Amino acid sequence: MSFTKQIDSRTRITRPGIYTLGQDILRGGGTYISESCIQIASDNVVLDGAGHTIDGRGVSDTTGIVATAPTGLENILVTNVTVTDWDRGLYFKNVARGVVHNVHIIGNGYGTSFENVRDIVLNDCRISGNLLGIGLDSPSDTTLRNITIESNHGRDVFHRSDCET
Repeated sequence: MSFTKQIDSRTRITRPGIYTLGQDILRGGGTYISESCIQIASDNVVLDGAGHTIDGRGVSDTTGIVATAPTGLENILVTNVTVTDWDRGLYFKNVARGVVHNVHIIGNGYGTSFENVRDIVLNDCRISGNLLGIGLDSPSDTTLRNITIESNHGRDVFHRSDCET
């Protein structure tokens, strides 16, 4: 059975449910190098930013929001949040049936990155001012709807195979 919980700082989500940001998380919210501010490690999670911002410190090898688990995750929704100033703004790895809705990903190294995903939808999102906009390893498993992708310094959309030597 799922539940609803308000979060206000760096968090690791390990139970299904609805998680709502109660305030902006500024300057990384205590996130250390090689860590993520919001880590989703459970199936059936809704992360509702409630219009708030998850702001990093621009430090290498940090991530604003990550959804991953070694055995994979299913049914992840990230909505209504701005993610800015991270090495990687939003990262989904080993996720099936995920939705990113009304998310603004601005001023990160990698705006978004999707690795080993299936049935992912980005809807009503803005991805701008990042070094690289959207990184995909399998473009056929990701659907983009009503997306604004602009002013990214490298590529707006890139495939991992484009980066391999």
